[in-house]
Amino acid sequence: MDRAEAVERALMRWLITTTRAWPTIEHEDEEAHWIISHSPAPYFNGLVRANVSPSSASGKIEAMKADLARANVPGTWTVRSKTDAPGIRHQLEAAGFRFLVSEPGMAVDLTTERQDRPALPGLTFRLVENEADLATYVDLLGRGFDDVQGVDNVAEATWLGQTYRRLGLDHPHLRHVLALVDGEAVGQASLLIAGDVTGINYVSTLPEYRGRGIGRALVSNMLERSRASGARVATLISSEAGLPLYRSLGFTEELQLHLYTWRPEPSRR
Repeated sequence: MDRAEAVERALMRWLITTTRAWPTIEHEDEEAHWIISHSPAPYFNGLVRANVSPSSASGKIEAMKADLARANVPGTWTVRSKTDAPGIRHQLEAAGFRFLVSEPGMAVDLTTERQDRPALPGLTFRLVENEADLATYVDLLGRGFDDVQGVDNVAEATWLGQTYRRLGLDHPHLRHVLALVDGEAVGQASLLIAGDVTGINYVSTLPEYRGRGIGRALVSNMLERSRASGARVATLISSEAGLPLYRSLGFTEELQLHLYTWRPEPSRR
């Protein structure tokens, strides 16, 4: 399996699954697909995939921007390093999109068993299966996740909690997990199962618990759950800070994602 394709597939499935939990503005044709879910996080208002030519890119960019303006929400056009038309970054900037961040899409082969199950004293994992655990997940995410989108972490975490509730905590393709030390929840992660590919999302631990191997154990737990689902490849989108950890677990960079964000003008009263 082409690992870059696996990263793309998991990312698209994650965006489609989460955003369609809400009333959306959606456009889909052969060249581009975007979904606007009215989330406070730009990442969930924007491009799912694109295969635009240099001559048609500007038209699609302007059409998505018009939908964002109509919804009055910020949104993101993600440029894929291996597939997007040359010059599209200049066209995005000309349309008022601003570069936000570049993030590596990473993948690991699950068919080769890795003996990486760190045994940390007092560390356990628990599936989020009820409202109390969902509230704990949201609280941890709001306090522990390092977001680069210029969005209030609490607002994004609250939106995600509402999204998971809409989708159902028993959703057949989603797993949300808490990491606990001596019974105290200190970290969380989510797993999307998309056939023979999984996507690991929103991995974080509380700042005061970092450096103890909890994040590594949490990702290892996600990999075990991925193998148990029958998947052959696990994927994730990493921050620069997370690269050493993920590389040590066998993940390799397969493509670069360059995020460009557009924001509506502040309303004037």
